[in-house]
Amino acid sequence: MSKKKSFNREYITSYYYIPFHRLEQGFYTSMEYRKVGVFKQQGKIDGHYVGVMAMEKILAM
Repeated sequence: MSKKKSFNREYITSYYYIPFHRLEQGFYTSMEYRKVGVFKQQGKIDGHYVGVMAMEKILAM
């Protein structure tokens, strides 16, 4: 008897934000998003370069 492979489809939703917004990070962490990485010096606010944090959540079907 052979086994058939079943394929699960997964969808990923991503979110990017400025890391010093702690309330925003806490909100998305409570919604089960996980930290993927930080892109250093990707944005400019008031003449200063800032990093951007990437978070993602896998939505399984």
